Amino acid sequence: MPAFDYLLSQGNLTERTYIKQAASDGLISYSTTGADKYTNQWIDRYFEYIAKIVNVSFERSAGTSSELTFECKPITSEQWRLSSQIEHSRISATGKIELNQAHGQIQYGGVTDIRLAGRSVALGLGLSYPNDEPWNSLYNSDNTIMSLNTNTTYTKGDLGRSFFSNG
Repeated sequence: MPAFDYLLSQGNLTERTYIKQAASDGLISYSTTGADKYTNQWIDRYFEYIAKIVNVSFERSAGTSSELTFECKPITSEQWRLSSQIEHSRISATGKIELNQAHGQIQYGGVTDIRLAGRSVALGLGLSYPNDEPWNSLYNSDNTIMSLNTNTTYTKGDLGRSFFSNG
């Protein structure tokens, strides 16, 4: 089993099946709508990093005919606080990823938006929350971007640890 098998639970099996089919030619196309330049940059950086560790290439495409489509929707900080963290990112079985973002209104520097973008990319690629439990007490935002438990220290770490560390 891979060291990150806790992120390959049954919760995202449908999405994982879809993305395996999309990746069968070695290339996955993606697009964004409604994203600001910072969200676009972070999504691009996540795909650049992932391409270095998997045998698949990622290519930004125009329009919504890509295999992964990120639909970014701005919401107010009040809407953000009143919604569940699960509702901030919705993933369909056909590659549509909806991100509800407060665009830097929640934390200085948009850390929450950056993590949401990364988690959305990972969910779109078929990874799941740790053992299908978003608030699993064994994990937090310092040891996997997939956890909804936030750590108040926000230490810097490399992106690989952020995605795949198991504690």
